[in-house]
Amino acid sequence: MKKKLVFLFVILVAAGALLYLYFLRPSGDERTELAVSGNIEATTVDVSFKIPGKIERLLVEEGDRVQQGQPIAVLEHRDLQAQKAKALAALEAAQSRIPTLQKNIELQDRATVEEVSQAQAAVESARARLQQLLAGSRPQEIQAAKAGLDQAQADLVKRKADMERAEKLYRSHFISAQEWDAAVNAHDVAAANLQKARETYALVVEGPRREEIEAARAQWEQAQAALKLAQARRLQVEVMRRELVTARAQVKEASAAIEVIDTQMGYTRLSAPLSGVVLVKSAEAGEYVVPGGAVVTLGDLEKPWLKAFVAESDLGRIRLVQKASVTTDSYPGKAYSGKITFISSEAEFTPKNVQTAKERVKLVYRIKVSLENPRGELKPGMPADGRIHLKD
Repeated sequence: MKKKLVFLFVILVAAGALLYLYFLRPSGDERTELAVSGNIEATTVDVSFKIPGKIERLLVEEGDRVQQGQPIAVLEHRDLQAQKAKALAALEAAQSRIPTLQKNIELQDRATVEEVSQAQAAVESARARLQQLLAGSRPQEIQAAKAGLDQAQADLVKRKADMERAEKLYRSHFISAQEWDAAVNAHDVAAANLQKARETYALVVEGPRREEIEAARAQWEQAQAALKLAQARRLQVEVMRRELVTARAQVKEASAAIEVIDTQMGYTRLSAPLSGVVLVKSAEAGEYVVPGGAVVTLGDLEKPWLKAFVAESDLGRIRLVQKASVTTDSYPGKAYSGKITFISSEAEFTPKNVQTAKERVKLVYRIKVSLENPRGELKPGMPADGRIHLKD
């Protein structure tokens, strides 16, 4: 009898449970919050130098708050300062040469052009004179000299006849003493001209003397030497032009070197790329660092977030900018307001191989809940729990 009553009671309980599930169970998931857990994270930056060197000064300590652009560390840069001084001296020397070269080129360029032109003309004239002497008298010159001699002889004969006639007239008192003197003078001039014509004819027939040829040759050689000197001065102008080009190139080279050195010197000063807190100090003053080697690690604690994971079955219940509150064990009873700012588009498998429907429920999606942290209480790596407000 008792067994029958127990069996009947079990049947009634089961029937009641079925009735509750069928008629009284709420339709859908009526939860108002979704609980998640994870860790606090923040933007962190490893701050490093772009060039190698020894740290001269380290200006921050772990836990210090820094502002963007604030100096963090300085490398030794005495070698760069020496290089810059040398480059500045080279630049000044090259710059000082340019005006002097320009002035000298301008002054000598015009002078040498005229000097070379005149020297070339003198060489040509001296050469022509020497060639003429070496060739001797031409037939035309001999003929002209002979004609001059004949004309002088004929003129003397005429002047002599005039003088004899004038003498008779003077003695007979038909002409004055002045007229008689004029006839005598005309005769004497004709006689002198004849003597000169004879000498000229004799020289032309004989040809140039050796002394004249040697003198002409010496004059030609002197003209050639003057031309070479003028051409050498012209070459000096071209040398100065090349020196000017070199000086201008040196100015550019020194200016470029100074610019590179200034850039390198700028790299010896390390500044904060963002405002935040020094989380880790990885080097000390006196240590040698290489490019890219972290000196300090900065964290932006003003804008932390909770990194958490949501099951695939809950993914459809959350959305971006959905509000949430986060608590930590470090500050019990205090909640930090936040909102969802990131939902991963790719699932992360809890197990490596998911084959059954039951196991696929374990697929999770990473989310970020951005938080307000005005006092900097939340730290990277801190465990935290979050509640996403599904009804907001």
